[in-house]
Amino acid sequence: MIANNMLHIKISDLDLCLESSWVWPHIQKLYRELEHKAIDFKPHIWVSDDWYCPDGVAGFAIPFYLLNTNLINLEKRIIGEAEGETSDWLMMLLRHETAHALDNAYHLRKNKRRQNLFGLTSKKYPLSYTPRPHDKNYVQHLDEYYAQAHPDEDWAETFAIWLNPKSNWREVYKNWPCIKKIELCDEIINKIKNKRPLCQKVIETEPFTKIDISLKNYYDDKKRRLKLLKRKKFEELLIKEISIDTKKEIQKEKTTIKTQLCHSLNRKEHFIDKFIEDILEICSRHKIKLKKTKRNKKISILELLKSSSDEYFKSGIHKVYM
Repeated sequence: MIANNMLHIKISDLDLCLESSWVWPHIQKLYRELEHKAIDFKPHIWVSDDWYCPDGVAGFAIPFYLLNTNLINLEKRIIGEAEGETSDWLMMLLRHETAHALDNAYHLRKNKRRQNLFGLTSKKYPLSYTPRPHDKNYVQHLDEYYAQAHPDEDWAETFAIWLNPKSNWREVYKNWPCIKKIELCDEIINKIKNKRPLCQKVIETEPFTKIDISLKNYYDDKKRRLKLLKRKKFEELLIKEISIDTKKEIQKEKTTIKTQLCHSLNRKEHFIDKFIEDILEICSRHKIKLKKTKRNKKISILELLKSSSDEYFKSGIHKVYM
C-alpha cells in the first residue's frame, strides 16, 4: 500500500499481526529482562491506537502503526515522528509501559515510601506540562523529560532506567537527587521478586480490530490533541525570519542569551530553556541560516529570539500536551 492512498482505510480493516511483526522479538527481549531480574510477571501486550496501560490492568497497548513500514512512514509524515520506530526507542517504551502494568499487578502504588518520594497516583493528570530540562530530581529517559509529567510517569521512567541492563544507573545518577528514587525502586522490586502478581486482570481496551474510524479521522484528531497545527504555524513564521548558522551561534552564546531572555521576557529559567531547545531543534531540522538585513548585517540572535518568543509562548508550544 502507498502511504498517500491509505487515509481512507479504517483502522479495524488493517491487516496487522503482532506476533509476525518486527516488534515481537523486542517483546521477547523485554520478557527476558524481567526474568533476569527474577520478576515473575509478563505483561500482556495488545495492539490499539496508542501507547497506554489502563488502570487496574496487568498489561498495556502499543500503537498499530508500529506493525507496518508504510504506516510508520505515514505517522512520521503527518505527526513528525513515529513513537517507538527504532529498536532502542521501542525498548525504552516497552520498559516504561511495563512499569505501569507491574504497578497494577503488584499494587505498588500503595507503598508509603513511594508515595512520599514520587507523589500520589491520585494526583490529577495535567492536560499539558512544561519540561524543566536541568531538573535532576528526575531521571532522563524518554523525550520531553516525561518523568516530570506526573508521579506515575516519574515511577515508570525510573523503573525503565532500573530495568535496562545497560543503563549503569548507579554511576550515571550517583550525584543526582533522583538516585534516591532509583534506589527505592530497586528496593521495592526486590521485595516482589519470584512472587506471583496480586492482579492478573487482562482487558484489551480498544483493540485495533474494534477501532472503526479511518486513518484520516485518526490523524485529524491526533493533530488537534497534540496542537501540531500551532507548532507548524510557528515554524513557518520562524523560517521566514531567520537564516547564519543559527544553531552554532545560539549554542556559543547560550548562557548569555538565556540570562538576557529571562530578564527581558520576565519568564522562569525552565521556560526559556525549553524555548531555546525548541528553536535549536527547528533550526537543525530545517538547516536554517539567518537572513541578512538590507545593510548586509546579520540579525542579532537575541533580537530574533525576542521577536519569536511572543508567538511561541502565546500558542503554548512550550508545553507538552498529554
